[in-house]
Amino acid sequence: MDDKTLRGLGIADAASDAATQPPYAEIAGRGASRLRRRRSLSGVVGAVAAVAVIAAGVSVLSGDGDPRVDAPAQSPTPSPPEATSSTPTPQEGVDPVGPAKAMVYGEHSAPGVVAIDSETGATAALWNCLEQCAGTRHALVVLDEGRRAVFPLAEGGNVAAAGSGTFVFGSWEPGADPRLFSVDGEIDVRMAEEAPLQMGEALVPIFGSGRPFLGFVAVDGAAANAHPVPMPDGWLQSVPIVVGQQLTVVAGEPAQVWTSTDGGASWSASDAELDGYLPHVVDSRSEGTQTVLLGGDGATLFPVQRVVQVRPDGTSSDVEVQGETVFLEGALVRDDGQIVLVTQAGERGDPCLVQLLDPSTGALSAFDAEHSIGTNLCGRGTVSTSDGPMLSVTTDDRGVSLVSADGESWREVALR
Repeated sequence: MDDKTLRGLGIADAASDAATQPPYAEIAGRGASRLRRRRSLSGVVGAVAAVAVIAAGVSVLSGDGDPRVDAPAQSPTPSPPEATSSTPTPQEGVDPVGPAKAMVYGEHSAPGVVAIDSETGATAALWNCLEQCAGTRHALVVLDEGRRAVFPLAEGGNVAAAGSGTFVFGSWEPGADPRLFSVDGEIDVRMAEEAPLQMGEALVPIFGSGRPFLGFVAVDGAAANAHPVPMPDGWLQSVPIVVGQQLTVVAGEPAQVWTSTDGGASWSASDAELDGYLPHVVDSRSEGTQTVLLGGDGATLFPVQRVVQVRPDGTSSDVEVQGETVFLEGALVRDDGQIVLVTQAGERGDPCLVQLLDPSTGALSAFDAEHSIGTNLCGRGTVSTSDGPMLSVTTDDRGVSLVSADGESWREVALR
């Protein structure tokens, strides 16, 4: 697995890298510069009652037809308890962006990061080629009101819901500017000076080379504005967890857990002891006490060994996780403080389990039969939504994700 894949999994690349990369100060000082993006527009394609709009290599299509290109047979998705299907089947006709669509529907592709705009119902999913793909290896699929757009990408990365049906993409390419998309095409972004994160803004990483992150940029999708967000000094080792204007991040050497209650205007270091473990700051839906999972060197897998709770005043407590070692795919703190985990037994590709972790005792437990969602699951981590994070898993049908805010009630979300 290459270093970009490791960074995409949130595992710090501590290896020294002599590659030249722009300093974060340069990114922060770009003030009011408009990000230049290549955009092109093509006319009507064919006479099949389908309209194709091409913007930056994106297909936005309506009409009838089967969008799949050499798609493998799909296994049926198990019906989760209380699951509802909220996304209509997108309508499509001619595909003028063949390589990107072929990859998305191909046998060797898989969805990665997913984002949902809770206001409009729009969704976005990053798709990656795992092997044997000619040409396009990464693509962003945006679905909104029965329309589908496919954007070829040079690199993978992160995607977050930015409001008003828009999604911000942060590329693995070191120092790359954020890019903003909707189902209608790519949107120019105006970059302003560094400022604290405001309510409703999405946060996207600027990846580094030889270090995990150079910094983080806040994006207001409705206004198409962006600005760097102040961060603690030193190495940034995790994506900040955002709840309103409360931020939690791991930074510095040695690593410390830092918190901010004013969008990054000021930061305080907690007394949490990381003791050389790899940290994973857990997405949360509630302000107040935040959670960090600690694990040893699991190579490409993250063994969950300790759970740390960091309170707003900077004090902390931690316990050892009980029972057989499990490996992390995704985690979310519920409103009641319990942690929902998506875990593997130890080999990448093994079926995943959805479990509960009690942060006060370290005890792991399975959901009862009523709230089980099956065993043919693949972990995808958390989903960025415009009203808070949700947990996401996929099944044998890679085109559908199951999302939940509590691990008990799940709903289906189309990914292509």
